[in-house]
Parts: sequence; C-alpha cells; structure tokens
Amino acid sequence: MPRRASYIARSGCLSRTRAAAIATIHSTTTRTEEQAAHPNPFPKAVGAAGHTLAPGLVMNPARHNILGSPQCELMPELDGGELDIRLTDKTQFSAFHASGLDHLILDLDLDTLVLVGVGTNTCILSTALDAYNRGLRLIVISDCTTSLNGTDLHEFALNNIQRTIGWVLTADAFADKLTPEEA
Repeated sequence: MPRRASYIARSGCLSRTRAAAIATIHSTTTRTEEQAAHPNPFPKAVGAAGHTLAPGLVMNPARHNILGSPQCELMPELDGGELDIRLTDKTQFSAFHASGLDHLILDLDLDTLVLVGVGTNTCILSTALDAYNRGLRLIVISDCTTSLNGTDLHEFALNNIQRTIGWVLTADAFADKLTPEEA
C-alpha cells in the first residue's frame, strides 16, 4: 500500500486534500501556565523589555498560546474534516518536539508532509527541518503560510526550504499534482 501525504494544517488549503481523502493533522502550540512560567530566555527578555517579535502586533511571546486562550482554539472553518486529527501536545516551534507526531506518522504510514500555517520562519521551518532530518518528503504551500514576524522572514523561510530541504508550491500547483484518484 502506498504511503500517504498529510497536511499539518493551520490555514484555508483544506478543501482539496479533504476531497482527496488525505488526512489533515491540526497542530497548535499550546503551553500550560507552568511551561509559560519558564520560557526560553530570548522571548522572556523580549517580553520583559516590552518589545514584540511581531511587527505591528502587541504580543508578549512569553504569554503566547497558553492553554485555554483563544490562540489555542482551532478556527471553526478549519475544523470538521472526517479524517482530521488534532495534535494537542505541541509546545515548541517544531510539531515534532516532544509530541506524538512521530508515532502518528508511523501509524499512518506517511512518507510526505505538506505544511501550511502560521509561522513560516518559526513553526513551519522548524517542523520542515525536523521532517527532513527524519527522511520525510516535504512540501510547503507558500500561499497558505504566513509569518507574524514580517514578509521578509516569510520569504526567507520559503527560500531556505526550497533551496535546501523541500518543495515550495502554491495551493493550485499542489492541487494540479494530485493524481486523479486523489483529486
């Protein structure tokens, strides 16, 4: 049986994959109050200085994505796919770090990840590097990703991925590559 590609989804690129019966994995960074009390030194210093890592946004990085906050909720328009899986133990940039993603990939017999979402230069890039290091094929959908840190870092991350570890495609280009059985 051929291995299947899967989305780690945080964006609106789902209709084509759901129609093709490709599993969707929703991964949202969620931290407890205890984890937030001991942040990485860099976001801790940024928050203490009253600065933000997201131009134009007010965001304390040390208090971002606390369990129960609206930042941890899945947007209703993303939810509802029959094959959707919710990965709720992601606490760092990479969806692989200390989460169940490795086991899920083995259970689903995946060899390809198609990444979309927020944090092109943080979460997407970290997850992409970890996927590459695990020998997975990698596709990033450029028009279904974004960075809170500015378009320059979004473009940097996409260029870095495309030139070193995986494919970067638009949603339409990806859909055109689905086989007739998948489309």
